Amino acid sequence: MLKARIQGNLKIVMLNFYAANEVGRIAAKCLAHEGLHVNEDHVILECVNPGYPAEPGVSGEAVVTGLNAFAQPFIRYRLGDVCKFTEKPCSCGSPFPLISPPHGRLDEAVQLPSGKIDLHLEENGQTRTIPHHPGKCGAPRCRAGV
Repeated sequence: MLKARIQGNLKIVMLNFYAANEVGRIAAKCLAHEGLHVNEDHVILECVNPGYPAEPGVSGEAVVTGLNAFAQPFIRYRLGDVCKFTEKPCSCGSPFPLISPPHGRLDEAVQLPSGKIDLHLEENGQTRTIPHHPGKCGAPRCRAGV
């Protein structure tokens, strides 16, 4: 409601973006409202599902590499966010890939007695589980227990 009032009164369009302190802006909402375009000229974003790249349309952990931090580079840095690349290109014609907005954090995971870690996400009103196996993340910084 507040967003609609601001946009109406100021005659502007407000768009969301996805960012992290470590690497800055990662992706920004598209004007076609089909997802967020990854800023591939500044970061490399991977969605990893345990240790392997997640297929388009499949959720995975966000792993980023900053391309502009030369003094202290972040290479394949695990953010702990869960996101997914969309399966289709954007209708706006942008060459940058699309992701859906991040929809959870690995910190919200539950470790089962078997050692398997389940992350329950709500996507489009449905709950689904992402299996995550400790120590098999494929990234250099693996959090213990997550």
